[in-house]
Amino acid sequence: MAPEEPVFEFPLSFGTGGTGGLVRQLHGQLRAAILDRRLLPGSRLPSTRRVAGAYRLARNTNRCL
Repeated sequence: MAPEEPVFEFPLSFGTGGTGGLVRQLHGQLRAAILDRRLLPGSRLPSTRRVAGAYRLARNTNRCL
């Protein structure tokens, strides 16, 4: 099996502690990538299914699978 292509061009990491849930962590990291210009205007975002599968997140809740 070939290695899967990265979902984003920058790493994301999710902790189990801290304030907020996984949705807040994902939002914060994507927002930071936009502000740091690692995610440029016009960039296509991956599908929610792809993100959920790659990071083992549920698509419409803030829980891990």
